Amino acid sequence: MNVVRVLSRLSIVCLSLLACSGWAISEEPKWIFDGESLDGWEGDQNHWRLEDGCIVGEIPRGTTLAKNTWLVWRNGRLKDFELNLQFRIAGLPDANSGIQIRCQVDSIDHVSGYQADLDMGATWLGRIYDEHGRALLVERGSRVHLKPDGTRQSQAFAPVHQYNVLIRDGDWNDYRIVAVGERIDVFINGTLFSSLWDQQQPDRDLEGELALQLHSGPETRIEFQKIQLESLTAADTDRLAPFPDMGAEASPAKDPQGVLPADASGVSLNLDFEAGNLNDWTAVGTAFEGQPLDRDGIAQRWPGQSSNKSGRFFIGGY
Repeated sequence: MNVVRVLSRLSIVCLSLLACSGWAISEEPKWIFDGESLDGWEGDQNHWRLEDGCIVGEIPRGTTLAKNTWLVWRNGRLKDFELNLQFRIAGLPDANSGIQIRCQVDSIDHVSGYQADLDMGATWLGRIYDEHGRALLVERGSRVHLKPDGTRQSQAFAPVHQYNVLIRDGDWNDYRIVAVGERIDVFINGTLFSSLWDQQQPDRDLEGELALQLHSGPETRIEFQKIQLESLTAADTDRLAPFPDMGAEASPAKDPQGVLPADASGVSLNLDFEAGNLNDWTAVGTAFEGQPLDRDGIAQRWPGQSSNKSGRFFIGGY
């Protein structure tokens, strides 16, 4: 028996022992979108297509989408992983998308779980959201620890407004997500945007599917390319950003709800129509005569409706 054959057999034995002992074995990064077809992906062909080697999700100009819809990757599940891709987004200011990770898929129109958000940089880019669950988990520029009982610790490591300038407007942007065990980090164009340590029971997800989101709303064009997935192991924590002890002063923290406008006495000004109606507002002139309440301005919430991520209301489910 020659040396090569002996080494080969030893390698097989070692790999078998590792597998039997419960140790996961890292895999090489793989391209999960070949730029030539949407094989392995499932979505609404009215909104998702292949164009110039890219995945394109689109709400055409002059139209709206009443509900979120997803393009789901059906060739595997995510556990511990690193996902790298490039995105480009355009449309009206409310244009919105996201990358669903370790998610639970009921259908291409109903997906639940972790979402790494993206928009054109104004609000959602880089946040971590829980679709059909706990809503906003981590604001960009923050790290959040959710303890088993749901107690939240939150610590800001950068001002939120500084992230607006980090998107390459009209150009390709790098999106990187690293998830190992209970930890998830989101990086965009090489910068850490948000960091989550989720121990909350039973809400956390340690395994699930991958899906790309086209968010309900007005004109939007979201493009994805160069999608690469690498399976990691529990030992790959060096891929994550440091998560320092926040100390007692960071606990407890309120759920992130954003800042609501108020006057000097603390009375809400309700400038973004959070109530979903025109209470306390008086129309002057004829600008609103005969016009419906629309999603891009003021919208009435009807029975059975849900609010979208921007805080406005729309017809259809979330």
